[in-house]
Amino acid sequence: AEARQQLKQSTFALVIFDVVLPDGDGVELLKEMRASPATEHTPVLMLSSEVEVHDRLRGLKTGADEYVGKPYDTTYVVARARQLAGANRPEPTAQPAVTILVIDDSVTYREELRQTLQQAGYSVITAASGEEGLRTAIASRT
Repeated sequence: AEARQQLKQSTFALVIFDVVLPDGDGVELLKEMRASPATEHTPVLMLSSEVEVHDRLRGLKTGADEYVGKPYDTTYVVARARQLAGANRPEPTAQPAVTILVIDDSVTYREELRQTLQQAGYSVITAASGEEGLRTAIASRT
């Protein structure tokens, strides 16, 4: 309830919140944010102890810009927060301006993430391993 009130009163460069909130569901709050013209493009980093692929995809499909499972590396969270706070989200109808490389050994997670990112306006390249990802990244630069 406090977060909803703050989101109505102020503008934020980034919002970070947990999936499990004391008085509600973080994904539902995210849905509300994405439905509101005032917060639809505000970057969101979600934190949660939910580590199942389904839970991560639920947050990402709803519009989270990043999803970090607990326990998390605080250095990574801070670095991502800085990136997201300075990033502009691409318009869904615009030509992909940014290419994202997704590396994951799970075909299900990789493909779901690819589809979600493409729907958000990104160009996506996938790889099943770090080695394949490195080769793909090098090849895509030329």
